[in-house]
Amino acid sequence: MAQVLDIFLVQYNTPDWVGRGARFYEALKSLNFGSTYQTYHPGVTLMWIIGSLELLFRRLTNFQVVVFDHNVFFNFVFFSGLVLFLVNLFFIGLGSIFISKVFGKRVGLISFLLMLFEPFLLGFYFSIGPDGLFTSLCFAFLASFLYLFKTPSKLSSLFSGVLLGFIILTKITGFFLIPFILVSWFIFYKTKYLKHISLLFSISALTFFVFFPALWVKPFFVLSAIYKEGILGAPLNDFASPIINNQLATNSVLSFLLSYPLNFIFRTSPFFSVLILLFVVTFKKIFANKKIRSYLLITLIFLILYLIPISISDKKIYKYTTIIFIPFVLCASVGFSYFIESFKVPFKRLFLFGILAFYLCCSFSSLEKFSLKANPLLGGGLVARKLINFDYETLGYYKVSKMLNNLDLDETTFISGHPEKVLSAMLKYRTADFRGTTKEDYIIVPYGKEEEFLRGKENCFIVFSKMSKVEYGYPTVYKNICKE
Repeated sequence: MAQVLDIFLVQYNTPDWVGRGARFYEALKSLNFGSTYQTYHPGVTLMWIIGSLELLFRRLTNFQVVVFDHNVFFNFVFFSGLVLFLVNLFFIGLGSIFISKVFGKRVGLISFLLMLFEPFLLGFYFSIGPDGLFTSLCFAFLASFLYLFKTPSKLSSLFSGVLLGFIILTKITGFFLIPFILVSWFIFYKTKYLKHISLLFSISALTFFVFFPALWVKPFFVLSAIYKEGILGAPLNDFASPIINNQLATNSVLSFLLSYPLNFIFRTSPFFSVLILLFVVTFKKIFANKKIRSYLLITLIFLILYLIPISISDKKIYKYTTIIFIPFVLCASVGFSYFIESFKVPFKRLFLFGILAFYLCCSFSSLEKFSLKANPLLGGGLVARKLINFDYETLGYYKVSKMLNNLDLDETTFISGHPEKVLSAMLKYRTADFRGTTKEDYIIVPYGKEEEFLRGKENCFIVFSKMSKVEYGYPTVYKNICKE
């Protein structure tokens, strides 16, 4: 099955989440609920899915497989990625239904396709990690909240509350939605409909508690650990390479202002960026509509209250850019809809579906390299790499491991790289972290890390296999000629 698409979106932390899902399920099975707390993220929604899939995957093979065996790992990644895509599809579809009720069916359809098939987002929907799930949940929540704003009701409060609970279960970054809800409601409704907001928060707290087994037995420990490790510790102390070039990153003001905006504009597709321009062109006409103006202002509050905390933090990660797409998807969808309507485009439906069909074809062609692509309208990779960094957060682990596994090498071959947990899950050879050994036969070096990985070893290592120019940004394999 793994060879059908030949696409494996294996990132450096994929084995982490596979392992956490397995431990989460084992803790549930043994009723050791306290051990279901695995990490401050906390990633609980994802672990429910991955743990269940591991159980199903092993049952389908009569419990005869180990997921981390190099012969099995890629099949499990493919299987899990497909299921995660379907889960994300559900939440994006749900959000688009709410968008249709607020802005109209055409805007709902366009927002559905943009959220689902924008290449940078599409890759995360297939990846084993919390970012894709977090993004689709946030989109569904914003849409449901706009509907709640338009039509306050207990049912819409219930929907929004459940989604908020799952969002925070997935990533603690979702806490930004709490001030977003309060600020938006106060600006537009003051103290009206407070019972709906109270119900929303009550349902979200209940969802958070019910689906987080560790809270059942040691709530104070879990909440304290999330606060200390995730909110206080990780943003300030964890190492992460700057997501903009080092010269810009050393200036705290520029780092605050440019890190995520630069990553966002270069990660957009040409089609998406054109639709954003259409929104700018039709801006005056759109804002003449009082109701739509209020919905878009709420969307702006969403964007600002998300950007401020992640931009202040010293730890900046390119994956956080996914949430920035949500408000711009909404604006682009409204702008495109107004463009079609205002300029009296002939054969509107045929025009709309023709443009979107072309967009979908381009999106799938970019899927495998979703985190390495840069918008060609802005100069593509040549310009992007002068302003933003792509190092470490690269793909291509599958390509490299497939190439090495197919070589006629001795089984005692020793390969180092980083992180070692990725290599050990994919290679049939002995593996180690590059920082802990000096006797390896090969080193797998992520893009941009040659100096760090080869420091002190330059005379012994030569390029063994470098991916083609089209696959620029993938890891490079270096061979140790001193051992021959």
